[in-house]
Amino acid sequence: RELRKASREYEKAKLIFSERNPRYVEAKSNYLTIFNEFENFKKRNNIIKFDQNMLLGLDGIVDAYHASEVTLHQLEMSMKSLQAEIKLISEKEKKLQHMIPEHERIELLQATANKNISLLVIGDSLTDVSVYPLELKNLLGKPGNPQVTFIGSHGGSGKAPDKIAHEGYGGWRWKTFCTQWSEDKAKKYRAKSKFLTLKNGRPVLDFQQYLDRYNQGKKPDFITVMLGTNDIFDATDKNINEAVDSALNHARLLLKEFQKVAPDALIGVALTVPPAASQDAFGANYRCRQTRWQFRRNQFHLVERMIAEFSKPQWKNVSLIPAFTALDCQNNYPVRSEVINSRNGKKVLRQCNGVHPAKEGYYQIADVFYCWLKYQLSKQK
Repeated sequence: RELRKASREYEKAKLIFSERNPRYVEAKSNYLTIFNEFENFKKRNNIIKFDQNMLLGLDGIVDAYHASEVTLHQLEMSMKSLQAEIKLISEKEKKLQHMIPEHERIELLQATANKNISLLVIGDSLTDVSVYPLELKNLLGKPGNPQVTFIGSHGGSGKAPDKIAHEGYGGWRWKTFCTQWSEDKAKKYRAKSKFLTLKNGRPVLDFQQYLDRYNQGKKPDFITVMLGTNDIFDATDKNINEAVDSALNHARLLLKEFQKVAPDALIGVALTVPPAASQDAFGANYRCRQTRWQFRRNQFHLVERMIAEFSKPQWKNVSLIPAFTALDCQNNYPVRSEVINSRNGKKVLRQCNGVHPAKEGYYQIADVFYCWLKYQLSKQK
């Protein structure tokens, strides 16, 4: 059995070799020509029994045997070399197959460099301070990116949208964007949600009027939203479920309005980012109003519920953006120099802001938004 198996493998290898070695094919063809001529000669001369060894002496038989061994050895060596080449080619083909999708994606990204897209950035104080929106604009301004128009009513703290435009408002929640309507001029740019308009004497969501006012009526290509910090900041274990329910109910209202008016817009909702790593940051920032431990519990609970909600089929154009994956809560939140304690005059650096990152932290958030946008662009035909 082993001999038959080896014989079959050898014949298969010879076949592969013959198909890929033109010299072997040529030699085989010449042999067949001579063989056929000799067979015809036997028929013409009525030669029935013939042994080719009759043409050779003993020395000739030995030489022929040695020659056949040499030929067989050369054939086996050539076969091994050919098999090695076939294996190498197969490996290269596999690598190329893996590279093809990436190459196609790179080509698509290069094609987007000549596109014009629009982006609406929405958020609370983390957006209002304008650091990550400006860095995102800087990243998108590098070669190989599309021309981006940032949509917005102001450029941070109510300033004119000269360098950047967005909808960031300190202290706002999902609910605020859906309900805020005040005639109090002291609230300035935060008096009214720009997504609301008066109809029959009461404010209602009207995203189209916003686009008419701030984007010449055109639909945005992309919308990013980073909210949630204020929705759950003051919550306790007793009322965290109610706080999250309120946040998600108003998130549904706002996002459905976006989908109704701009059904083709791709919406990225950032999962609420975690706080600074130290309780010192909360003590410096909020005194006894909130602890890091409680806020971290609240933030975790909100993120869990956001993932469950926005994984549902009806949110087909909505993606969750894991902004927290890049944010270094240990090193990229603000710090200040303080004495260790009243009995030790040595100074140390302590974190001093619980939920607002330092400049470097905002840059990391911008990196995640940028990656999300590039990925979405790479999928577009």
